[in-house]
Amino acid sequence: MPTVNVPGQGNISVSRNIGWPPKLPSKAEIADVMDEETYWDFTTALEFQHNGVHVWVGGTMSLITTSPADPLFWLHHAQIDRLWSIWQQSHSGKNPSLSGSDRTMDPWSETEQDVRSINGLRYSYGS
Repeated sequence: MPTVNVPGQGNISVSRNIGWPPKLPSKAEIADVMDEETYWDFTTALEFQHNGVHVWVGGTMSLITTSPADPLFWLHHAQIDRLWSIWQQSHSGKNPSLSGSDRTMDPWSETEQDVRSINGLRYSYGS
């Protein structure tokens, strides 16, 4: 396991405690997430499955303040982004209704609308 220097936190020694809860989301559970029809139902279901993976990996991944130190964090979040992209393709125009400061991707200056589309960001997921 690597030791990662995290600004403001120092060196984080990555640890894992894999296996509780005793399973990762199944294909059927992910299919159910992808079948959600509204943005809010989709994001609620996706967030539930997303959090379960953090807990299942355990250790460093189970804490918000340290999870980005684990290389699995980046793989996991790439999958979450990929699922969001796939859902967007079949649910055009179903986006969050944000206003004011909620629209800004703090600490950056971009808004949710600026980063909504992977095409606009000039990347794609392989097929």
